[in-house]
Amino acid sequence: MFQPLLKTGRRFLLPALLASCALPAAAQVQIGSAETPALNRTGKISKEEFADLKTTTTLFVLQTKDAGREAAFEKVIAEVWKFTPFRVILPSEMDRYTSDEYSFFSFGGFIRKSSQPGAAASIHVSYDLWRPEFNKNGDWRGRQLFARFLLSPDGKSMFDIMNKNWGYGSNKRAKNESSEILFTTATFDNWGPGLIKGYLKIVNDRLEAQQLQGSYSRNDDPALLPALSRDTLFIPQYVNEKFSPFTGKRSTDEEADEADIADAYPYPVKYVSGKELDEMLQHRTQPFYYLMYIRSSTDKHVSVFEGTTGRPVYSAYTPVSYNFKEKDLARLAKEIRKN
Repeated sequence: MFQPLLKTGRRFLLPALLASCALPAAAQVQIGSAETPALNRTGKISKEEFADLKTTTTLFVLQTKDAGREAAFEKVIAEVWKFTPFRVILPSEMDRYTSDEYSFFSFGGFIRKSSQPGAAASIHVSYDLWRPEFNKNGDWRGRQLFARFLLSPDGKSMFDIMNKNWGYGSNKRAKNESSEILFTTATFDNWGPGLIKGYLKIVNDRLEAQQLQGSYSRNDDPALLPALSRDTLFIPQYVNEKFSPFTGKRSTDEEADEADIADAYPYPVKYVSGKELDEMLQHRTQPFYYLMYIRSSTDKHVSVFEGTTGRPVYSAYTPVSYNFKEKDLARLAKEIRKN
């Protein structure tokens, strides 16, 4: 797993990347304490632990290159995050917050090594909600994970992270270098003030309800699906990037045409850049629907959200597949027709 920024003495250090063996995960959002989720085993969180978490101030740790965008993140987070008071900080500020009165959202993830001989490891990058744990002397002894949502590195970032970890976390230097990438140079297609809105709403609402969410849980609201037969679905252009986890090669059809997918998805649709979609999510006040796609090294998640509220409308998981395809839209269209 990617551990959070670890505390040594009075300082936090960049996280390390560890390995574990488990079955594939399928959730884009997890509510539970399991560092490496498996099937529907999320890890237990007691009522007392939920209550204690609610007494903390949550620190949302951005990437170093997000400096100057703190106010934009604060505005959107405030729209959907009601569970705890919160602040938005940069990685360099974490040293200021070293007591158990704080909880953290920060970059992390986990690695799975298949039990099948010769099978490759799978790498999953996530944004983790956790709380530090201290021993009776006040020294750091670990963390308790409460929730996470998956991030979708672009092709280069995914290959850079994977390239550091073919030893499955056995090299300490590789672990630290991977973590450095997450907090500094990595590009995540579903990261931005607006783009994280829907994920945070799911996490907030599940925490408020003290409701665990398993690895194969879906976040659907079928009542909203009929609206997609008449309202435009906005799709970020990054879905058209094709990536090979074995070679790191990428290809992008930046001029994808809505007409090209009409047979698979015969409803209103419009491609927009990731930046345009992020701006819409920050500023648009009229209801609209947008698609998000999360790619890991071995699987993918396709979701639809309502943009002004962050409400989840649809979600689908596909194992052993890491590129967006027309059949993903055909699958969505089928669900719309059913409702």
